Amino acid sequence: MSHYMEPADVPYRDGWAPLDGASVGCARVGTDGRIAWANEALGKMIGQPAGVLRKRHLVDLVHPDDQDVVEGTGGPVRFANGNGHVAAAMYAAPLPDGAGRIVLIEPAPDSD
Repeated sequence: MSHYMEPADVPYRDGWAPLDGASVGCARVGTDGRIAWANEALGKMIGQPAGVLRKRHLVDLVHPDDQDVVEGTGGPVRFANGNGHVAAAMYAAPLPDGAGRIVLIEPAPDSD
């Protein structure tokens, strides 16, 4: 199992471990919109190693027409990958500590 942040960067680091192996893309996004942690499923969906996604702005990974979805609580969104864009559904919820959001990204059924 891999982690993409130093322990000091993520409070309750062990709390993120179950999401490492999730089949949906998961990311912890800071209040500044940057990805602080991502799992391998998200990296695979976007076509980049999950560790490379760290510190990138989540909004920079989506189609320009869908960037407002990233700022809200989610909805249909197209993420850029090496082959164009992959359709997905994004869900976001604030973290209890107020330090950002947890974001779950699931490919649309027809984008496999």
